[in-house]
Amino acid sequence: MKRIKLNYLLLIVIGFSICIISCDSRGKKNLTPINTENTKKISTYVSTFLEKYSFKDIPLTDSTNFDNFQNTVGLTKDQMLLLKLDQICSPNSPDRIKAFVDYRLNLSTKYRSIVITFSPVEEILTTVLANYDLVYNLIDFKQIAYDEIFDRWSQTLTEIKENKLFVTNIDYSTGKPLKKLIIFTIDEEGKIKASH
Repeated sequence: MKRIKLNYLLLIVIGFSICIISCDSRGKKNLTPINTENTKKISTYVSTFLEKYSFKDIPLTDSTNFDNFQNTVGLTKDQMLLLKLDQICSPNSPDRIKAFVDYRLNLSTKYRSIVITFSPVEEILTTVLANYDLVYNLIDFKQIAYDEIFDRWSQTLTEIKENKLFVTNIDYSTGKPLKKLIIFTIDEEGKIKASH
């Protein structure tokens, strides 16, 4: 009986220790020093290849779909990785998608906003608003347009105003369009959060 209690107590102590260790390690930041020279080079390269993409004024509505999408020059794999499309397009890797910068937005002096369309398969176009810090680390992103041509059952379009996104999802599966509006707010740091 004593042996069972000791084993039970030992099991509790081990479990508690594992929990403390794992909880403690999640809160620690990577303390590896940042190579500022490389960061400057990457930022300069990204800024240079983005110069050919114009800024659009807001308010605007993005309704990118197969009928109005005209971009023909895609991003290279390196450019996709620099714009963190491996995080944005997950679980699709940049090897398997076609991606295009549509335009840039001047929403803040604290971060950069780029509208990117990618196609994970030939029948789908997804457009996102991606916010980056001033050296192009991804802050946040939100899908602002969507179109698919295999069923034509769903579509997304977004009205962009200052620090708000008015995202309208349209479902055509019932024969009548069902619209759902979701409003998102972009905070001062570039994070995109659903408004309540």
